[in-house]
Amino acid sequence: MRMLQAVCFVGLVALSGCANLNSIHRNLDLIGPGAAPEGVAIDIKQRAILTNTRRGETPGAPGSYVVCAEPSPDALSAYVASLGATGIPLPAPAVPAGPSRDPFNVAGVAGETSASVGLRTQSIQLLRDLLFANCLTYLNGASSHEQYYALQRRSQNITLGLLAIEQLTGAVKADQASLNISGSAATGADNVDKETEALKAAQSDLAAARKAEDTAVAALKAAAKNTGDQRKKVVEAQAAYDKATSDGKKAAEDVLKAETVTLDGLVEDEAKAQIEVADARRQLRNAEAYVAAAQRTLADAQRRVRASVTATASLGGGSNASGKAPEHVSKAVVEIVTTVLQFSSSAEDCSALIAKAGDLAPDGRLPAPAWLALQNCLKTKDERSAVAEAIRIPETEKSLFIQGQKPPVR
Repeated sequence: MRMLQAVCFVGLVALSGCANLNSIHRNLDLIGPGAAPEGVAIDIKQRAILTNTRRGETPGAPGSYVVCAEPSPDALSAYVASLGATGIPLPAPAVPAGPSRDPFNVAGVAGETSASVGLRTQSIQLLRDLLFANCLTYLNGASSHEQYYALQRRSQNITLGLLAIEQLTGAVKADQASLNISGSAATGADNVDKETEALKAAQSDLAAARKAEDTAVAALKAAAKNTGDQRKKVVEAQAAYDKATSDGKKAAEDVLKAETVTLDGLVEDEAKAQIEVADARRQLRNAEAYVAAAQRTLADAQRRVRASVTATASLGGGSNASGKAPEHVSKAVVEIVTTVLQFSSSAEDCSALIAKAGDLAPDGRLPAPAWLALQNCLKTKDERSAVAEAIRIPETEKSLFIQGQKPPVR
């Protein structure tokens, strides 16, 4: 019993650390061991985080440390583990000697269930993936600061347009996945009815075989006694025949023949009784062997453990937009798309041009194309004045730029 308690204690301690048995955590060496960039891959309940150090945009400029976090999968999971242990009494006597068996058994099972809990319309899914892809592009140095800034602004503008369209046409949502899992753990001691019944039947047959042997032995003893008594009668009849005179010789001979015939029958009965005793003893040995085998089978079944896990998956009903839309809804969608695309393109181009203005005119003297493009982006005098001060346009040209006039001929 102390051994069983120790096993249960160790099992419970082990289960207390099972929370991360089904959790994945791997470091990613994207270039080589110990070299940047690095990454971490983790399971559905968490997310991947990628990092890298970018070089400066211009020679000599300091680098920047970039981190991109993968969007959350919007899923949750529940983990369950179970341990069972049962003390098993040693088998009853009459089991042949064999390898020693532990007087206890243990069974365990673990399972997990998970489900999606996020609201994933097509727009949300697209934007989540797009923003992460933009970050990876910047992380890998495929886009500059200004380009990344433009991509992010474009994503915001597209988000606004998509959400507006979804409100008009109805959002298309993906089916929600749901996983259900159930597990059971049990020791063999919980399910040994079949083996127990087989042992009881074997023991009943053994009792019947012993009774049959006792009956056969008693019948043999009775047959042997009858045979012995009849032999005495034959001896007596033989003596009477030998002593008989000629007048009584025939009668004595008839008595001797009759007693002899009776003896022959009793000898045959005794021989049959001996055969029946031998058969009863053979059946008794077989019944004892059946009992021993049934006891071993029951002992093995009591030490058997089993564990099972059953999982089912289902998809919840999603929603789809109607294939037809009223004419005014269609026109509104077209206007939204047109506005978003035009605004995104012009606003992003202007933002990038303003950010690059200083590089285009290191001495403040803007080339004619940049001059005209900036004037087109900057709609007010205040805006043009602020940019003129920022890039230090010479005073002789500043008033022309602020007034929206053509660049001077140089």
